[in-house]
Amino acid sequence: MFSRIFSGLDSYHVFYYFLLYSFIGWCWEVFYVYLRTGKVVNRGFLSGPFCPIYGFGASAVYIVLDPVANNNFAIFFGGMILATVLEYFTGTIMENLFHAKWWDYSDIKFNLKGRICLPVSIGWGFFSVIMMRIMHPAVKSVVAVLPHAVGNVLMYIIIGYFVADTISAAKAAFNLDKALARMEQAREELREKIENTKLYESKEELLAKIEATQREFEEFLKEKETLMDAKKAFYKEEISDRIEALSEKYPEAAQRTEEAIKNFKEGQAEFKEKLAKAGEELRLKHRAYVELMKPTAMQKRLLNAYPDLKSIKHNEALTRIREEMLKKVKEAKKARKEINKEN
Repeated sequence: MFSRIFSGLDSYHVFYYFLLYSFIGWCWEVFYVYLRTGKVVNRGFLSGPFCPIYGFGASAVYIVLDPVANNNFAIFFGGMILATVLEYFTGTIMENLFHAKWWDYSDIKFNLKGRICLPVSIGWGFFSVIMMRIMHPAVKSVVAVLPHAVGNVLMYIIIGYFVADTISAAKAAFNLDKALARMEQAREELREKIENTKLYESKEELLAKIEATQREFEEFLKEKETLMDAKKAFYKEEISDRIEALSEKYPEAAQRTEEAIKNFKEGQAEFKEKLAKAGEELRLKHRAYVELMKPTAMQKRLLNAYPDLKSIKHNEALTRIREEMLKKVKEAKKARKEINKEN
């Protein structure tokens, strides 16, 4: 029923070996991150509990190295080479597709473009030996327990799931890159608007508030507008008093004085209108910028799954999103502590 494809294996067994190794790889990644951070994180590109790169790597090792299965030395170096090549090309493809580095070994000695490094490659070698000697016999036993009729149906269901999950994750990754680009554009537009406006004093203070929350930014604008209105009102009263005093002293200039007062008031009204318009434009641009700093649930999962993810083109924007996510986590923890204290 199932065609023979590699090393006497049929597609049925290759698929389930791939599935189990993908799951084992995911378990290892979750455990490794837990040891490093004390947090349980859903690792991997997919939403489900699978890391396909481990499935592909393990499949390549047991298929290609089956002829030397009794030679640990050959398994070690063969597995090291196979897994390293796979890791390098997977990293290259993902970087070119999504314009991001999903892992980075740049800080580790003997690395190549941050995609692979010698210590990790050596680890793949040891893993290959452990896999062939201990894990693969156990994996084969687990697959053998599953009735073929049930396994056949499940295989197509799981393939459908994998396709859907992969499309969803790829879409989220593509959209994340686009969102970062829009975010940088929105920030630049906001910065230019602040730089070009002639109605606000202390532009440096406004520029420093770009990364503030929407509420903080709008309160700051309101504070500045109120201060400017107060100053204008003061000058208006002072100038009006002086013009009226001059009018009394020089009656012949009364008509011109009235015209000057009228023009001054009109100028005041025009200034207030321009100030309100500029303030509204700044609020809208800042609101748009803040909204772009809110990743979707799927994008947030990817960012949590890959804490070392770096955007090739928009890494500053990505850093700001991470800072915002961390800020939200801290606020949530603080709120929970306050609720617990009350209870």
